[in-house]
Amino acid sequence: MNEELEKLKGDHKLPLSVIIRRTLKYISKEKGWFILSLFMLAINVLLDSISPLFTSRITDLLVEDSINIKLIINLVLLSFAIMCINQFFLYFESIILQRSGQRIIYRLRNEIPGFVDDTPEQRASEIDSTIRFLEVYCETTGLGKLLSVKDSLVELRAKMDVQTYNR
Repeated sequence: MNEELEKLKGDHKLPLSVIIRRTLKYISKEKGWFILSLFMLAINVLLDSISPLFTSRITDLLVEDSINIKLIINLVLLSFAIMCINQFFLYFESIILQRSGQRIIYRLRNEIPGFVDDTPEQRASEIDSTIRFLEVYCETTGLGKLLSVKDSLVELRAKMDVQTYNR
């Protein structure tokens, strides 16, 4: 009985291969952008690993007996430039990933008919059919818990009728 209820709610577990296959279907159109962001990520890792080397070299130069100020300033400026380039790549990588994600979600929303995009008449019709389904289901299975859901839908349908009438 609990398994049937879980299936009705949609809380059943999908195999990992099915989840990956479904995900790859939507990601495949954005694969060029994902490859570009992975390339930018590799550059960021490289630049992040170089930065401590400059800091180490600068501190070594500061503790020597003869301090070469010009070399230290050049290394500091070079280190600063590398950090700025790193932040530039991080910024554009995040923009690319964000826009790719938005395009994927946009395609998903266009493929799945949404309750939000329906007209009030379509929503009312869907609520009516859901109420009828719940009435039949509750009578055949004896599940009294779903009656409160049905009552809530009836109230929602009545409110929609009042809102439509007031227009």
